[in-house]
Order: sequence, then C-alpha cells, then structure tokens
Amino acid sequence: MLSSATALSLLSLAPALLASPSPVQRCTGTISSLDDVADAIKCTTININSFTVPAGKTFQLDAPSGATVNLLGDVTFGVSAWAGPLFQLTGTSITFNGNGHTFNGQGEQYWDGLGSSGTTKPHPMMKIKSSGTFSNVVVKNSPQQCFSFGNSAALTVSKVTVDNSAGDAANSKSSGKAAGHNTDGFDVSVSNLTIEDSTVHNQDDCLAINKGSNIIFQRNTCTGGHGISVGSIDSDVTVSGVQILNNVVTDNDNGLRIKTKAAATGSTVSGITYTGNTVTGCKKYGVIIDQSYPDTLGTPGTGVKLSGVTFSGTNTVAVASGAKEVEVNCGSGSCTGTWNWSGLKVSGGSAGAINYSGITGHVCYPMTTMSAIVQKELIVKDDPRQPECHASTLVVVRDYVLAAWFGGEKEGRPDVKIWLSKRNRNGQWSQPRVVAAEDGITHWNPVLFTPNPTQNPDRVILFYKTGTPIPRWKTWMIESMDGGENWSPRRELVYGDESGGRGPVKNPVIVLANGDWVSGASVEVTLPNGKGVWDAFCDISPAGPEQGTLWIRSPLIPMDHDNFKGEGIIQPSLWESTVSTEAGTAAALHMLTRSSNGWVCRSDSLDNGRTWSPAYSTVLPNNNSGLCVTKMRDGRLVCVHNPVGGSWGPRTPLVASISADNGVTWERWAVLEDQPPPKEFTGVNALETGIVSDGQSEFSYPTVIPTPLTEPVGVLSEAFTVNAAQARALKILAKSKNLFLMEAVWTRFFPLVKSVQQDLTSGVIGEIKRVYADFGEPYAHPIASLPPSHRMLSPALAGGTLHDLFPYPLFWALITLYHLPANERTPPSQIAASSTLYHETGVDVQTTAILNFSKIGAQAILSSSLEVPTPKDQVILVQGTKGDLVVPLIPPGRPTKYYIRVRKEEKRNADYDETAKTFDIPGHGLFWEADECARCLARGEIESSRMPLDESILAMDILDEIRKQVGIEFPPDIESAT
Repeated sequence: MLSSATALSLLSLAPALLASPSPVQRCTGTISSLDDVADAIKCTTININSFTVPAGKTFQLDAPSGATVNLLGDVTFGVSAWAGPLFQLTGTSITFNGNGHTFNGQGEQYWDGLGSSGTTKPHPMMKIKSSGTFSNVVVKNSPQQCFSFGNSAALTVSKVTVDNSAGDAANSKSSGKAAGHNTDGFDVSVSNLTIEDSTVHNQDDCLAINKGSNIIFQRNTCTGGHGISVGSIDSDVTVSGVQILNNVVTDNDNGLRIKTKAAATGSTVSGITYTGNTVTGCKKYGVIIDQSYPDTLGTPGTGVKLSGVTFSGTNTVAVASGAKEVEVNCGSGSCTGTWNWSGLKVSGGSAGAINYSGITGHVCYPMTTMSAIVQKELIVKDDPRQPECHASTLVVVRDYVLAAWFGGEKEGRPDVKIWLSKRNRNGQWSQPRVVAAEDGITHWNPVLFTPNPTQNPDRVILFYKTGTPIPRWKTWMIESMDGGENWSPRRELVYGDESGGRGPVKNPVIVLANGDWVSGASVEVTLPNGKGVWDAFCDISPAGPEQGTLWIRSPLIPMDHDNFKGEGIIQPSLWESTVSTEAGTAAALHMLTRSSNGWVCRSDSLDNGRTWSPAYSTVLPNNNSGLCVTKMRDGRLVCVHNPVGGSWGPRTPLVASISADNGVTWERWAVLEDQPPPKEFTGVNALETGIVSDGQSEFSYPTVIPTPLTEPVGVLSEAFTVNAAQARALKILAKSKNLFLMEAVWTRFFPLVKSVQQDLTSGVIGEIKRVYADFGEPYAHPIASLPPSHRMLSPALAGGTLHDLFPYPLFWALITLYHLPANERTPPSQIAASSTLYHETGVDVQTTAILNFSKIGAQAILSSSLEVPTPKDQVILVQGTKGDLVVPLIPPGRPTKYYIRVRKEEKRNADYDETAKTFDIPGHGLFWEADECARCLARGEIESSRMPLDESILAMDILDEIRKQVGIEFPPDIESAT
C-alpha cells in the first residue's frame, strides 16, 4: 500500500510526463512531396502518394523504428547529372510495402551505352539501409545500378520487379549498342540478407555479391543481363554462407558466375551453394569461375582463396551452341577444399577448360545431357466461344490423344462447359467441341480415364463436376465406347451425394494391381466464420461386377487443421508402389496434394487406399495450385508443378521434377514454361465461385500421363554392341519379340541433314569426290593421367576413340557418299586405316581411315583423337567438281548451319559464291528423333525406314574392319554375340 506522501510524489510527476510527448507518434504521415518528409517520419505509419522528386535530390526516408511504410502511388525522379542515390531508406524493423507501385528513375534520359564510363548517372537508384522487409515494389529504368544495401541487420527483399528492359535497345547516344549498361539488379556488400520471389530484367549482373555472409537469393527470375554473380571480389573481404536457390536465369550472357579480381589479396570466398537453379539461353558461359577479373579467362590471381563450391539437387544449365558450358580459371593454390558438383547438369555448347589447383571431390567435366525432351503444342487459341479455359486432362486412346478441359467466359460462370479435342497420329488437334453442357450451370474439372486400354482400348470415361459454389459440387460421368466420338447420357457418380463432390477432383484415376479403380478426391467447406477448410480423401471403385457404379469413400486424410497454415489440402495425385515393411514387402498407395502451407503434402496407405497416414510436407514447394504425378515403367516418378512457395503465389514457372526414390527426393527435370508473372501481380484471388485471374503468365493445373514414349525403347548404339555380329543378333532378337529397335543417331533426323542431302543430290557443287571429317576431344592431358579403368581407356568397356568419337565422322561419310543416288547404297569397296594405340591398354587414342566408294569414284578421309581437339574453325567438308559444301563442326552432333560455295572458275584458290543456310534447333534437337520413334510406334512398325538397322550394321562392319587392320582387341566376354 502506498503512503499518501508517495502518492503525492507520483502525482506530481504526471504533469511533467504529459508535457513531454514522444517525438514518434502512433499516427499516419503522408508524403506527397519532399517537403512532407520531416513531419511524416514522426509517425509509425507512413503513406507515400504519387509525386515527382526534384532533379538532383535524394528522397531520404529515415523511418522510425518499427514503422510501416506504404507506397500508394508512383514516384518519379527528375533528371540531373549527379551522383545520387535517388532513394534512401533507413530504420530498424521497417515494413515497406510497395503495393505494386513504381519508382521510376527515368534511366532512358541518361543511358548512353557506357554506364559508369559515360556521363555521370545517379547510382545506386535505391539505397536500402534498413532492416525488416522491403516488398511489392516495381523499380523501373534505373540510370545505373539499381539496388545496394548498407545495413547488415536482417533484411528480406521480396516480390520486387527491376524493369530495365527498355535499356536493351540502342538509342541516339549509344552508338548502336544497348543503351542500358552497368544496370546491376542487386549489388550486395552486407550480411544477413534474403532476396526472394523477385524479377530482374537488366543489362548487367542480376545479383552481384561483393562481400558479406548469410546471404540467400531464392526463387528469383533474371533476364537479359550477365546472370547471377559472386563478385567481383576485391582485396581484404570475406564472402561466406551464400545460398543461390531455385532461381530461373534466361537469355543472359552468363548463367552462374564467381569472379575475383586478379590483383586482389587477403580475401576469402567459401560456402557457395547452388541448388535447384534453371538456366537457359546463356550466350557466353553456363558456369564460369574466374580469378582474372577484369579480364575474362586471363592470367588468374592467387590472392583470393576460394573453397566449398557446391552444386546440390539439380542445377540445369543450357547454353547456346556457340557458348562454353563450364570454365574454371583458378590461380595456383587459390582454389582449395572439396567442391561438390554432382548437382550440375550442363548442355548445349562446347566444354570449357578446367584450370584448377588443389580441389578435391570435384567433377572436372560436369557436362551431361538434359534428360527431358520438351515439345509444345497449342490445342486451342483465341476461341471466342471460350475466352478462358482451365483444368486440362489427357488420355491416350490407341495411337491418338484425347484432351478435355472446361472453358467459357470465366471460371464459375454459367456458360462454362466441358470441351474435347483429339490429336491424330500426324500431330494435328481437332476443332474443340462441347461434350458436356447443361444450360445455366457451370462445369468444372474434367478427368478422362481408360479403364482397360489393352483389352478394351476404345472405352473412355469422362468425369466432371457441376454447380456453384464449390462446396455444393456434384460429380457426373459420361462414357464412350468408340474412343471419344460418341458419348452416353450423363449419370451422377454417387446418386444424391451432397458432400461437395465424389470421385476424381482433378487428377487421373489409377488402376491398382488388384484391379481397383482409385481416384484422388477432396472437399472444400466454408465455416460460418468465413474460414475455408479443405480435406482430401480417396474414392475407390473395387474390382468386380459393380465397378464404376459402386464407389467407397475413404476417411479424410488425417491432419491438424488448428496448426496448419491456411485452408488445408486438396486435389490428390496418386501412384502405387512396393515398399518394405517389418513383415517384408507390401503394395502401397501414395498421394501428393496441393496445399495452402507453401509445400506439396503427402500421405501413404498400406491397404489400397482404405486408410491413410497423416498428411506431411514434402521438399516440393507449392503455391496452392494443382499438380500432377505419374509413375513411369522404370519406376521413376514425374511430377509437373509450379515450383513456387507461398499460398496463392504466381502460377509460373511450370516444371517437371523427377524422383528415383519413390518421391522422397526430387530433381528438376525440365522447365516447361518460365514466363514471369505480370509486374502488377500480387496474388491469386480465390472465391467460392472460382479463381479470379487475368490468365497472364499462368501455367497451372497440369496433367501428366505415361505414353509409349515413356516406355523402354530398344536402342542400337555403341553402348550396347561392340561389333557387327552383336548388332545382327540384336536385330534378330528385337524382331522375334516384335520390339521396336533403332540406333540413337539424333543428328540423322535434323532438317539440316535432309537439306544437305538434297543439295548434294541436286548437283549444285557438281559430282561429289571427297569428304573430310574429324572429331577430336581430349579427355585429359596427358592421357596417362587417366586411370586404365577409365571408360575411354579400358578394353573391357570398348574404350578408345573408335567406338566413341569416330562414329561422328563416319556418320557424315555415310549420309553424304553412301546415300548419294548414284552410289545406290553401295558400301565402301576399300578401307585403309591407321591408329595410335595406348601402350598400357591397347585401345586407340587416334585413328584415321580412308573409305573408298569406287562406284562413284569418291573418298572419305575420317579421323578421331583423344590427344588433340578438333580446331575451332574445322568443318565437315564435302568437295565436288564445282564447289564445296561446308558444315561447321562445333557442335559435332548438333550443327545449326552450312555453306554452299560454288567456284567462279576451275582453278586452284578460285573465288567462290557462298550461300549460307541456317536452321533453328531448339534445345538439343532430340525431339526429331523422338518424333520418328513415335511415328513408328503409332504405326506398329518395329524398324525405322529413315534409320534402317542394316545401315547401323554397315557402320559396325566398317568399325570391325578398322579394328582388324589396326589390331584393336576387346575381351572375349564383351565380343560374344550370344
């Protein structure tokens, strides 16, 4: 109890306290000009309206601790030649929300193509020295560098768009070059920084980390610049603990880069981890680690110690044909420790050099071939009957494909119907037609299903939903017995059901080993308080006479809704497997589901879907959008999804991920679509009546199904046969089992090759007399540095150049001379060969052969080497009596152009008229070979007329003769034809 004296003393203090209020008030300050800033920063909420910052002035915002700053309009900066910055934010624990509005630096008024070397330009445009969050901002046309940071307290930058795309074009001051230059997206020299879910289009590094630790750069998209870079690293700095995760880099000079200055000393770079990044269209280098900056691949310095570079998961890098895939240029002793490059897959260009010292555990030659072939087709485009379409489903019926979807004015509107199109064996899609419609009732989520494609291939079932809102859905089915041409009247799947929908909700029905049909199902309920609750389950139609009419609903997948972020899980996608249990092996059923917690969720069943484990999160991110998984015959799983975290995030990019361990871990297999969302995107608007979306850059609700192209296909190549006898035996075996068999020579199916053959046949260069072709690829120098067990040196693995490199030159001899009409498919009459054999194992490290085609009086001079590379300017040269046809060799299996040179007169060193022919080859061009396989399989053919097995056997006969002449012998156990 207080005494009266104490109480009096306390009361006497009150007037003094009330008379001195805190300078920071819980009020809202508004900024409509720089004059308003001083008063606005006295408040904990600061709103910024549209206005123009006077030229030569910094918009300096020193926000009070814990303040919330809202950008409510666009801010434009006046133009003046001065140092900058244009905007600077300071403060502790600041929440900055741009609400999709723009800071416009008017860089187009400054750009001269010279960047920092030209006229004075304010930079950086945005100096962020606060901690907290900075999000949902568009920064447009920065004069030079865009963002830099000046505080190592924790800061997260998210959903920022850096749009300097206008700088790609030349202007009146840039002398024909891109006007924008040195327009780095994010320059980082601080620690504890996360940059995520952002988009950069610029003309320099998307990210440049110059120093700092605990830096995360994840789920960002970089376009048009120099890629993602650690560096340039100067003297006496440390960079450590950097994570580059799940980014998409497109059309940049470089993909992933580490650059340190040649003159730098006393610096360390360590713990750089790349995981799940997708890089496409690199013009110069896919991955480059270079210690000679500012030179590129010059003399490296030794003053920066670089260690612990890791590529984990799958980093897929595809470069242009003229680019280098990987370059490592380290100074002596400056690159150390264990480098793990197991998660790096690079393709498309030529291999670079690995100049390293002291690295262990690395992969010196990380180039691998991308595993997926992506071919895109549009089924419907700009159809006024269905301005919007969604939720496609696919099924293979005999040798064609059916696709269905719902379409109409907008999702949830009464005019939305179920549409169908058919793809014939020639790859043409039919005009879409309506197969399910009821006036005034909206239709949803069709699912196509063929219950028994082997015994009843023409039976197709189509499930779909009707009604609105979603919690009142009903499920219907119609059936076709003639492959989708005619359909039965509709019937309710479960008569009188009022639960919100039964049967498949989005993804394919699967048939279990016991004959049951199992579908992934879900319900969406809205509670009286407005909260949505989503749950998943399975609907099962057991094998037996009532299959298709009797459906058994499993219990809901167990989950803790009270502690689960958002609504829950819906739209399961299913697969069956065999798993190990305490009692041995058992059949298991699994599901992946869409979820609201930012991750794909999973549940498992050991009783054919009757009961399920509690739902748990997987390693796959999810944006609360649909996904689909299928199991291939080899046991691997393919999941098509948006690799984006956060509920209602952007529905792009769309990727295919692959798992070899029953869905425990996943690798990025292919990027199907990667167009970034529009700059004004803030989230998907989800209502009970459907999604509200403008459809821009939305790639969602995929369906993936196995087709004949995912089944094992016989391949004849040097990996399977080492002599002609084996090739002949394999042909006989394939025929006896009625299996398709074809040699894997993808170049054979390029349009370029067909065009070459047509020009040679036309006589444009006269009678063909000589062909030169070479392929040299040093695997190591000296050769002795490779162990004798290496596949290129081991006789037990058919090592040497003859079965690895020589087939490329031989291919060009056969498609030119052997295929000439005048030759009438006559094999070479004489073969003369010489080889340099490796002294330790007896395989060839260099081989040269002359093939004489006496029927047409022509020769082919062919060579291969493990010792020296084919010169950069080397070509495939076809010589005729009137001129030459020249195919640039690099890359040898993926030529993109050739030249016809017709001599102006018949004499040595005569001038010639040259015609160039160029061919666009998306990716590796493997899909042309895949198309030929698909064509043969669709027609029931077991051999390709364009790549006949007899021609493959001829190639093996030629290799056998060369081996005989030069004395190459392999162990008897790999020579056997039985």
